[in-house]
Amino acid sequence: MIIKSHLVLFVLQWFFALVGIVGNCWVIVAILRYNAIKRTSNKILLVNLAIADMGVLIFRNIFYFLLIYFHNRWLFGEFACKILLPFSLMFMPASLLTLVVIWYSRCSAIVNIRHFKEISVQTAWYAVIGIWTFVTVYYPIVEIPLRTLNATAQSCHLDVSQSIGEVLYAFEDLYFVAAFLVIIVMFIRMRKSLLNFSKVYNNEAIVKRLMKNIKALKMLWPVVIVLFICMLPLAIGRTWFWVTDDNISLYFLHIIDVLLVINSACNPYLYIIVSAEFRQKFWQIPCMRVLQIRLSKDRTDRSANEKNENYAPYPNIGESLV
Repeated sequence: MIIKSHLVLFVLQWFFALVGIVGNCWVIVAILRYNAIKRTSNKILLVNLAIADMGVLIFRNIFYFLLIYFHNRWLFGEFACKILLPFSLMFMPASLLTLVVIWYSRCSAIVNIRHFKEISVQTAWYAVIGIWTFVTVYYPIVEIPLRTLNATAQSCHLDVSQSIGEVLYAFEDLYFVAAFLVIIVMFIRMRKSLLNFSKVYNNEAIVKRLMKNIKALKMLWPVVIVLFICMLPLAIGRTWFWVTDDNISLYFLHIIDVLLVINSACNPYLYIIVSAEFRQKFWQIPCMRVLQIRLSKDRTDRSANEKNENYAPYPNIGESLV
């Protein structure tokens, strides 16, 4: 039964990974080529979010899939252990921190709606550079010298004392929790500002600007909700580990991994569902345009057939009397 459950999870994991890779590639094309997002600062942040999610789906997903498949045994050599594995760990925090910056930009635009204090292009670039600098320092630069391969035990682990390892993991948990708290605080601030919406009705330009920000906010809500749902099991598992000092079961780790893949895969399709602009640009992709034309033609042919079937000419009176 457990083997069958793992097989179902493996199929789901790679299905969502492939779907997510296609979706995030499309988001980058839609933003850069089809102008699905107008402001350059928003383009920079959303493209960065898509790149980070692609990294989760391609690099991180492969290593954690193989670890679960081989029951936590490391069979991929020293280079993968010391270099590639730390490199793959950067993308999940980069995705979360980018989402925090996007929320900060939206919060700043709504709270300071009269002065239009959405972050600038320069600030967006500084934020992106700062995010990748932080995750690069914390993962590859710190972990590469500490990672060691134990060929006998078939394990790849940090060669540090238990206390230092706990400090590193605690710091990782701390900035994840801090990111979620920042999002919650910004939500409260935006909600408070939106309750005072009636105070700006006398200025048409401000009202128009505010409506655009509310529209953008509606696109971000599902992303954050999916993030919370997918990260909740990870938070429960890490808390259980800290409280009980027991190892988490491989089956539970697999469920967590699938949920993290789903989180990175869902964002592009949430944009399409929620945002009319993304939906419009989605249908501008050549293959989608051909499909749309084909569907439209089929619909037209179906309507014509139904009209012909419903058409009943008047019967010949002479024939009806016979």
